[in-house]
Amino acid sequence: MNYFIGKGITNDYYKDCLNKKMFLPFLFSLISLSIAFESEDNIYLRRDKRTIEIKHNFNYSNPMNYFIGKGITNDEAIKKALLHLEHYTCLHFKESDSELKNDGINFEFGNELSVSGEKYKDKLSFVYLTKDCMENIGCMKHMLGHIFGLNHETARYDRYKYVKIYWDRIDNKSKSTFQRDNGYNTRIFNTAFDYGSIMMPPLRYGTKNNQKAYETLESPYYENMVGQREEYSHNDLKKINDVYCGGLCVRKAKNCKHGSYPSPDCGVCNCPLGYAGKTCTALASSFGNCGHTSLSATRKVKTLVLKGHVKCIIAINSKAGTNVAITVKSMKTDKFSPCVEGRGLEVKYRHDKGATGLCLCGSYKNVPIPPTFSAALVMFHGNKDDHELHLTYQEVKRKKIKY
Repeated sequence: MNYFIGKGITNDYYKDCLNKKMFLPFLFSLISLSIAFESEDNIYLRRDKRTIEIKHNFNYSNPMNYFIGKGITNDEAIKKALLHLEHYTCLHFKESDSELKNDGINFEFGNELSVSGEKYKDKLSFVYLTKDCMENIGCMKHMLGHIFGLNHETARYDRYKYVKIYWDRIDNKSKSTFQRDNGYNTRIFNTAFDYGSIMMPPLRYGTKNNQKAYETLESPYYENMVGQREEYSHNDLKKINDVYCGGLCVRKAKNCKHGSYPSPDCGVCNCPLGYAGKTCTALASSFGNCGHTSLSATRKVKTLVLKGHVKCIIAINSKAGTNVAITVKSMKTDKFSPCVEGRGLEVKYRHDKGATGLCLCGSYKNVPIPPTFSAALVMFHGNKDDHELHLTYQEVKRKKIKY
């Protein structure tokens, strides 16, 4: 190994270390020293941005051709779903009058939902849609997620930290949905596990006696929001964009914050819900009687109360190296199942603000939010006079990092 000692190095000890073949131990000592000076919050940010494995993406051209077969009775749902992807990614689509033979996507009727084609090798895929899926644009978006390389969130290599799979309850036909990725031949992205992803299987999917197929380990309240088939989560779109558009905005809008990503025109960033501005550093607008939208947590327990017709987006921060602890003492909103973003209460308490936070819709009491980081975002949507939120927050010590 070659090395160079600059003029500023005056201590012969360093030279002796190198001359006596002690370079590697010396290098390790320097690395250890640099780690000691790294911000603890930065370490937590780095640790939370766990890689997510995504199945091999099809090698389509862009714009992508697509054909809708005669058996499809609701072609408008397909077109709306594709238009949605065009809005949030660099992808573009062009309809063909005849079945595609070489490059593109063929939508056909099928008795079961499936996607065929050899990923990474083929530019052609067939998507088979059932009658029920044709009438559900959310199901259509879920299938498009598979088309563009997304796998079920429960297949993540690190899923054991977030869900517990009950294999004995799942029928053999459905077990592949929960098969964990092994990491080979996959694309890796810095996004946290997302319970609100449109790729999360329903809680009781494929079970023999309608039992739970899995348990949410981060909080039992996540079970009320998994399996939604309404909309892509922010990170769903971010991952699709990274696969197909990742090299388009290297110089522009590269300082996207809070888990955002460059928009199709590269001039601004696409922000996760709750954030705004060119690089998503600002809070999105609040409406109604929300009070201060930037709060500081201290060791003293503080209270936040919101009532009535409001849309409140509130940032709560504690000192670096500590965590914000939040408890929902009581709340009342309309009940939805599954509960999704933009309804009721959402608390983004983890490091990756692009991942869906804990969403609660309905009436709850004494719900603890796991203290995880020094920054939290509270979003409350009240649309009736008797809707309300009462929560407490404070700064707490952070547990030691385990490597």
